[in-house]
Formats: sequence, C-alpha cells, structure tokens
Amino acid sequence: MPFLGGVPIDPRVTKSGDEGVPVVKSFPESPAAAAYRDIAGKTAAQLYVLSMEAGKYLETFSLKWK
Repeated sequence: MPFLGGVPIDPRVTKSGDEGVPVVKSFPESPAAAAYRDIAGKTAAQLYVLSMEAGKYLETFSLKWK
C-alpha cells in the first residue's frame, strides 16, 4: 500500500485521545483532523482497489463525516 499521508504534530490530538473523543470530532477544523479524514479516504479507496483486484466486488461503499 502506498504512503497515505502524515498527521501534523498537534497537542489537541493527544488531548482528544485522552478524553476519548476523536480529534476529527473535537477539533474538526484542525489540520490534524483534516489529515486523518484525508488518510481515511485514501485508505478506503485503496481497500476498494484491492478488493476489485481480488475479484471481490463491494455492493455499497460510502463514508460519512459529521
């Protein structure tokens, strides 16, 4: 799998993790949250490609971020 991205150093990531709330929810406009969303999208796309290559077709596939 190719490199999917990096997450910038941000103390809010640790704070959110310690509080049990993902940074994408607690600080959705932060650069770290944007990086996690981007990586998640790229991961999903790569998994889809791999499943197609393996002959396993996904009937439905979607990601919803709130």
